[in-house]
Amino acid sequence: MEFFDMIPIPMLDGVVMHAPFRNTVDGTLCISSHHLILSSRKEGVEELWMLHRNIDLVERRPNGLSGGNIVIKCKDFRVIQLDINSPEEFVQVAACIENLASIVDSSFPPFLRLSHQGKEGPEASPEVAAKLLGLRCAGAKAWGKEREVLSRVSPYSLIVIFMTLCAGVDERDISDLLLMTSLDCVRQGSMSYTTLTLQRAIFIVEDQEEDVRLFYPFFYRHMSPILEDGWTAFTPETEYANLINSLADEWKISYVNKDFGVCPTYPSAVVVPKSIDDETIIAAANFREGGRFPVLSYRHEGGSVLMRSSQPMTGPNSKRCKEDERLINSVLGPGKRGYIIDTRTQTLAQTAKVQLNHCFMNV
Repeated sequence: MEFFDMIPIPMLDGVVMHAPFRNTVDGTLCISSHHLILSSRKEGVEELWMLHRNIDLVERRPNGLSGGNIVIKCKDFRVIQLDINSPEEFVQVAACIENLASIVDSSFPPFLRLSHQGKEGPEASPEVAAKLLGLRCAGAKAWGKEREVLSRVSPYSLIVIFMTLCAGVDERDISDLLLMTSLDCVRQGSMSYTTLTLQRAIFIVEDQEEDVRLFYPFFYRHMSPILEDGWTAFTPETEYANLINSLADEWKISYVNKDFGVCPTYPSAVVVPKSIDDETIIAAANFREGGRFPVLSYRHEGGSVLMRSSQPMTGPNSKRCKEDERLINSVLGPGKRGYIIDTRTQTLAQTAKVQLNHCFMNV
């Protein structure tokens, strides 16, 4: 899956970049599915290559008919400014960068997509469109977070729909904002009010979790021959061979997570007690935060073992999980006790205990 349909302007000349500790660069801006590239196409001048995922915030500073400045604040604390002369291209580029940077934004769980249909006549009035948007905004209360969707540009580049999506937004306020934005476009001479066609924006909100397959590594293509395949440099079967061969009656390699469906942050092969079947592991994973069930991390030659897992989701009723307890007890042995070391800070542990009741019980 690529995102070419989200890039109205893949290449734009005459863009000026300002960045700390770097000379001003006047060159061509290229927007790919995963990178923001700016090059002056001159020898000795460093190019800008930035992953969209590295963008934390995009600020728009319009300057009337002269275009505007796009300020990009990165997650590595860099601040980069792009100067664009055309007002229409300024809006389109800014919206494109915002959309690409937020595709895999885990801070906003539901993906928000806009489907546009060109409408003219009565349905094209700002009031009608604002009412449609206002009805959708009323449902934002369930998300519990404020989220701005700024200056969405229609595929036909007819108008900028300015709105704020947050809990408690009044429908009349959205109508006023939308109408002011329309009139502002008219004052700037971008279109006449009599021929103004407003795109009806219909929100399609899908509650789906962050998909790691949208990340750049899944789209990377080698431009040179592969000298070494890093995926074959480490194999669990080889690394755990001594442990499994010497203690075949105690430990085994489990492939219950081969498709990363049980725990997305665990490898496909993990070492677990031999007496534990896959059904028990899945039940224990459902009881643990993020599905991180107890797995072997280290075994001392004296027989002591170190296992890792996430916090149990005991809930407000202090519920227990027999499968999870069985997994842990299979390592301890009869009549023995183990130590649970909480690596969270005391503040985080207390917060989880009070708010989520995620705490450890005696084993």
